[in-house]
Amino acid sequence: MGLGRTACANLLGRSIKLGDEANRSLEVEIGGVSVEFLPTYHPAACLFNLKAREGLRETIRTVRDGYL
Repeated sequence: MGLGRTACANLLGRSIKLGDEANRSLEVEIGGVSVEFLPTYHPAACLFNLKAREGLRETIRTVRDGYL
């Protein structure tokens, strides 16, 4: 999971718009190993942005239902 636009862009190697890519499972290669990656909003962004807040809630539900 990547928290925030900057972390996600660095891991993906390209700039992204979280509104388009948040909570969409992607494959990313780290150290020669392909791993599942879930871009999400940074919790600090949720203090000021209602869209980010709902996006983070969706991430929490996704992780709870699909990974735990």
